[in-house]
Parts: sequence; structure tokens; C-alpha cells
Amino acid sequence: MREGRKIVVAGVAMVVGLLLVAGAALGMQGMQGQQETRMERVGLVLASRTDPHCVSMAYAARAKAAEMGVELLVEGPELPFDGQEQLEVMDRMIEAGVDRLLVAPTDPDTLVVTVRKANDRNIPVVVLDRGLEEDAMVLLGAYTYGFIDTRANSLGIREAFE
Repeated sequence: MREGRKIVVAGVAMVVGLLLVAGAALGMQGMQGQQETRMERVGLVLASRTDPHCVSMAYAARAKAAEMGVELLVEGPELPFDGQEQLEVMDRMIEAGVDRLLVAPTDPDTLVVTVRKANDRNIPVVVLDRGLEEDAMVLLGAYTYGFIDTRANSLGIREAFE
């Protein structure tokens, strides 16, 4: 593996790991007092199944999820950066009952209604790499639990931990 790709994979793994830990804390707040013991399910909705950065993100997320004992569902559009298909993927994850969603949107406008749907079901959503249309978010009363630019963080991650 090339050195640059190793840094990106390591950086994405670190970012996804932080998201999983943060999401676990959010999830535990909502589950206090419940005796249910099941593996937490996290959905990762990619912008593309074939884009090298998305492939690296999925690889890193799978490794971190396995390490943390979290069930990770990874999906993305069959056609790269197809906003309509990504919307359908996100809907399926919500219907499947994931505990939280990590989403790398293809288009800042397309997913706002679906984020609101996740909000209505108390599913925390963290946005990766590209934000969502703020005016539409406010208009619909939708919100996310954070934004992480994995491209920027991935490239600087090695220096941050040396």
C-alpha cells in the first residue's frame, strides 16, 4: 500500500473510531434504564461504492467497528454520487432500525428531509465530508450531531499523533 493511502486509511479509521465512541455515548444516554443487550447497529452511507476515498472510509470503518464490537452496515449508491439512490439507501437504513447514521452526502440538498426522518426516530446523524443545506435544515427543523471532514482530518492525522 502506498504511504499516502496508508495515512488516509489510518486517519479515516481514527475519525470513524471517534465517531463510533461519541455515538456510543449518545446511544447510551437514550438507553439508560433499559435491560436490552444487543449489538449496536451503525449505518455508514457512502457517496460512492467505488470512489477511492469512500472505499478507504468503508475499510477503516469496518475495522474500527469490529474492534469496538459494533455492527456496521455500509452502503452507498451503485452509480457513483447518485443522490437519489443515496436517499433510498439512507431510508433503508432508517427502516432497518440503525442506532445512528454516519452519512457522506453526495448533494447538500438531497438528504435534508431524510435527516429529519432520522431525527423523528431519535437516530443521531453525523455528516461526513460535505455539509447539508443549512437553510433547508432550519426550515424543516432537521439537525445533525456533528460534521467531520475526513479528507482534511485524514491528511493531518499522523502529525497530530506524533
